[in-house]
Amino acid sequence: MTFKCIIKGGREKMATVISFGQAREKRANSEPDNLSDLIKRASLICRDKLSFSQNELGVIEEGQLKSVFESKITQEIFDRKLIGSDVFLCGIYVSNLLAELASSMPESWWAIDYATSDDSATLKKGGDACFIPCGVFPERGIIS
Repeated sequence: MTFKCIIKGGREKMATVISFGQAREKRANSEPDNLSDLIKRASLICRDKLSFSQNELGVIEEGQLKSVFESKITQEIFDRKLIGSDVFLCGIYVSNLLAELASSMPESWWAIDYATSDDSATLKKGGDACFIPCGVFPERGIIS
């Protein structure tokens, strides 16, 4: 069900009503958010990681790419002792983002192309597009 609401500044916007039952179900199917569950998941990922070495060239299927990113990022979190729910959640998000990037490129690499939108999905795409070059080239994210 959608309805019209007035937001700050007197602008009108359409909003969607979501039932609590649907929200609970959606949350139950999402990623774990407490540290104990995240550590369990991370240890399983590291234990079951693919035999993929950083110094070797190998062929992997597209479906396995997310697992490779997830295991490498998780192992790096453990190696650097960056244990925290926010770090694990970020690692999960980044592995999903990198796997998606392998199959489809962003519509634009310019942040301004996304910044003018009020749509949250478009803003998310813009943030993801900005993350890639800043994650690979950290000096690009530094604003003097």
